[in-house]
Amino acid sequence: MIENIFESRFSSFIENDNRKLRKFAQTTSESMFNKCVACLHPDEIKGKTILDLGCCIGAMGAWALKYGAAHYTGVEVQSEYSKCAEQELSKFFIQESFTIINDDIINFLIKNSSTFDIIICLGVVYSLTDILAFIKNITRISNELIIIDSLSTYHFYNGHAVFELITDQLMNVGEKSETFNSFIGVGLRPTIRAFNILFNNFSFEVEQIFPNPSKNCQDPYNDIVSFNSQKPITESTNRFLLKCTKNEKMEITRFPLLQEEIISNGTSRFSWPKFENQKDRIVFKSGEWKFDETIALRFRQEALNNIPDYIKVVDLSVKMVKNHFIDFKEKYVIDVGSAIGETVNSFVEDGFVNVYGVEKSKDMVAKSRHIDKIILSDTFPILGISKWDAVIINWTLHFIENREEYLHDVFNQMTENGILIITDKMDSDDLTKQQYIDFKKERGMTLEEIENKAKAIDGVLVTKPLSWYYEKLSKIGFKNIQTINSRLMFKTIIAFK
Repeated sequence: MIENIFESRFSSFIENDNRKLRKFAQTTSESMFNKCVACLHPDEIKGKTILDLGCCIGAMGAWALKYGAAHYTGVEVQSEYSKCAEQELSKFFIQESFTIINDDIINFLIKNSSTFDIIICLGVVYSLTDILAFIKNITRISNELIIIDSLSTYHFYNGHAVFELITDQLMNVGEKSETFNSFIGVGLRPTIRAFNILFNNFSFEVEQIFPNPSKNCQDPYNDIVSFNSQKPITESTNRFLLKCTKNEKMEITRFPLLQEEIISNGTSRFSWPKFENQKDRIVFKSGEWKFDETIALRFRQEALNNIPDYIKVVDLSVKMVKNHFIDFKEKYVIDVGSAIGETVNSFVEDGFVNVYGVEKSKDMVAKSRHIDKIILSDTFPILGISKWDAVIINWTLHFIENREEYLHDVFNQMTENGILIITDKMDSDDLTKQQYIDFKKERGMTLEEIENKAKAIDGVLVTKPLSWYYEKLSKIGFKNIQTINSRLMFKTIIAFK
């Protein structure tokens, strides 16, 4: 087990960080620990040189040096933060092992001639307006890896490459105070797809990563928030975290993305090339829907855009299983169609020890949280030493061709008094279908995108009436069948063996 050094020897890095006073995304020993493990895992940083852009008071430097980094360089524009970083690191490490530079990040990158194995850039990019030049510069000096985060856009763009201009972006003020202060400026928020295209152009592969959830503060990488300052109201995590890995041999489609021009003062500017069709989109043919890498990379967004009550049903599933069993922690739970492991993660967060997922898409499994708990299979798994106490089949059964046979397999592999939860898209009337289209539009999808998705899943997702589920579950042997949630054509059923 990795030690949380911010609860003991290095606690001053939390005590002296004024971000702990924020009303959102507070810095705590837990949140800093979870972020460090995700960004700089001890197994990956020994002997590495680390550059931390926007280092604040150097907590990540303490972490990196504690776990064997060869050298840490922190760049911080605010003198109060940089002085504190210098003082704190000097308490624990020799001067030769770290360098703190009080400078603007852009100025530093222009003057810098060194390369670094790993570059960290957290809480910075959304305050910049020339993101293209910034990414070109950091990819040029990174030998292996770049970890970068950004704030989510106010609107959902359904996987498109978009930069959203923010005119009232809040930024931290590094000063000693009993309250947290900030200032307002202009910034850009790129979507994950925009980051993916930019980094691909410089031979970096991009994947979204998730720190373990922090429960004693508002967690910007895991907690869902509503953006209701603009219409339509959207739901997402406040921030996302990306791991960009250098791969000069990667086989990608290069975009003629950056056109560099030299202007009068000798600096560079970058602009988008002109295309007849600027829109970055995926167009499907009828019945062509697949849970491939493209969907895996934007699964959460797909789910929130297309599944009413997605988060509510995940939480409800956990709650129902916990309430059904007094000694729930040791019960065996399987999530069928686990996708990228979000439901599995919710059970783990609530203390379940023996929770697993089964998923037939290799691309989904590759992007899964708790990948060690995910079974790659297109059949229902046999536990072997026991049987399953709880089976969750949310938004999956409607993709299975022989679903009655699959439910028989589920029943045979469940313990007596086991609990089954199913959520599916079911038959509906024209009025409900139109309300479903309106639901998607409210989440920023265009009619073209909605029609494109409908065409893609035609014949792949097959609906049945609610009565079919009651009839088949009862025939198989399930008891006390009830509908516990319903929104539009999506219904959640609970049953017991």
